[in-house]
Amino acid sequence: MPINRRGFLQHIGIAAAGLPFSFRSGWAVPQATPQCLGNRKRVVILGAGLAGLAAGWELTEANHEVVILEAQLHAGGRVHTIREGLSDDLYSEAGAGRIPNTHKITLEWVNKFGLELEAFFPKELAEVALLKGKRVKMPVGKPVDVSQVPLDLTPEERRIGLSGLDEHYYGEVMRKIGDAVRDDWPLEIAPLADISMSEFLRRRGASADAIHYLLFGFEDDAALDFMRDASSHHTQSLSKIKGGNDQLPRQFAARLSDVIRYGRTVEQIERRESTVKIAYRRAGMLDHLEADAAICTIPFGALRHISITPDWARRSAR
Repeated sequence: MPINRRGFLQHIGIAAAGLPFSFRSGWAVPQATPQCLGNRKRVVILGAGLAGLAAGWELTEANHEVVILEAQLHAGGRVHTIREGLSDDLYSEAGAGRIPNTHKITLEWVNKFGLELEAFFPKELAEVALLKGKRVKMPVGKPVDVSQVPLDLTPEERRIGLSGLDEHYYGEVMRKIGDAVRDDWPLEIAPLADISMSEFLRRRGASADAIHYLLFGFEDDAALDFMRDASSHHTQSLSKIKGGNDQLPRQFAARLSDVIRYGRTVEQIERRESTVKIAYRRAGMLDHLEADAAICTIPFGALRHISITPDWARRSAR
């Protein structure tokens, strides 16, 4: 049966209520000391993004046998820092860019590996936005000269200025939403789970270019999710890892180098009564391995191309 975003969040809340631990502030789940209960197991982890790396770390610490299969030739998944082609000491984040102060587990790992954090937003130098092919300076603490902005904005949007568009179009609604998952949304808020943010802005009268600007760098999520996330950025401090966010997965990968297998593209997951068989391709050759259990951290976009045997139950597949 289909399930919308609001229903999904409610089901997550129900599931969380049965977990044998309590939540700390924010969305983070407390880390427990790893323990090996019963016999040592062989576990295959699909994907060497942060989820797969963290799972691999915890399981190896608990003395289980771990194998991590990663299709790329590097770890990190959606945490990807570009360095190639740039001058020394310069880098650009092409994936995860900011760490809110409520992401307790991420911050615990950062601290564990001795990495240094710095403020996400610059405090002195101007930001630079590429708008319709033109570089536009965004000075800190000062309004942008709208006459230099190559966007087709309405007269009112130009009067408001770029820095005021978010407040104008969704500031009041954002504050009503807050940054927590709830099951008691006000009546006027709940329907926002079922429309995209771009559709919400269109209904509020935003121009196409204003919508493009407000969504710049973000996915066009459900309006409720987008504004919940935006609210957190207004109420939380944001940081990044000094020198590039890829240092976090690199620290994991260096310590898990014996168990990560790069260049392995998973093609089939066969679930058996007490084991699991994973078929993968390496340098064009098909191979497989068996394990007592598998942890799948592959993103849905890639997972849908992988054969699952037997198929997921209809509800799980959705």
